[in-house]
Amino acid sequence: MTFRIPVIALVFALACGGGEPAEEPQPAEPTSGTETATPAAQATTPPPGQRSENLSALQPNVTVYVEGPTRTTTDAVSAGGTSDFEITVHVTNDGETDLAIDQLAARFEVWSETDERTPCTLREEDDAPDEAEEDDSTSWEVTATCTFPTGGRYQVNSYVAFEGEAFAGDFDIERYYAGTTEVVIGE
Repeated sequence: MTFRIPVIALVFALACGGGEPAEEPQPAEPTSGTETATPAAQATTPPPGQRSENLSALQPNVTVYVEGPTRTTTDAVSAGGTSDFEITVHVTNDGETDLAIDQLAARFEVWSETDERTPCTLREEDDAPDEAEEDDSTSWEVTATCTFPTGGRYQVNSYVAFEGEAFAGDFDIERYYAGTTEVVIGE
């Protein structure tokens, strides 16, 4: 019986690490975080914004993120007034060949509380880039002027497509939806 207590104590001490002194923790080597990141890995890091699953599904090696829409002015807008909104479209091409994106198109619409849709006017100088080079990212800023016919609560919706003719007529809003922001207009 006297043997059992010291044996149990010894087994318990060894199981808990009682037989060896603990090693002192060593400080980690400082890094800038970019030593192992390749330029391609840095380029494919998604920017803040909303990932467009629909647009990314069009090409297997392409990822599309859309930031916005955001209002570019802080001036108060009254009924019948206008305001500018902007989106930034980030296209990342993880493929091994350049990708033509010259047909990239954007559209903005103002939606009222009763779901009445009013198209916004795109600025002419906002041309889409011609291509997304292999293993790289490119960005495109698009600005539109939107009119708010009456006072009330509105949504400014943005849409992005890879084929320019996608927005002709009554287009598929779910397929090309990119983002929304809410605006309240005074009377």
